Amino acid sequence: MSDQRFKVVVHHGVHFQSDGLFEYIDGKTSNWSCDPNRWIYFEVLALLREIGYISVKRLWYVVEKLDILFDDNSVINMVNVAKCCGKLIN
Repeated sequence: MSDQRFKVVVHHGVHFQSDGLFEYIDGKTSNWSCDPNRWIYFEVLALLREIGYISVKRLWYVVEKLDILFDDNSVINMVNVAKCCGKLIN
């Protein structure tokens, strides 16, 4: 079992705009330190409920590119991309 974690910065309560660059307008951020071995889709949803989001229609993440987060496979992909890009921290 590794002690490595990865940092997730959640941008929420925002208007999202993209004109080639991503821009978050009037938003908040929440910072999470996550264990990649326990990172599953329902954990993501539980953490979102903690910051007030009971029902979530769509989630996206950016490691190297914008991608949709919608199930355990996409969550595993997010962790694998973070590992490959050297985004895990001790």
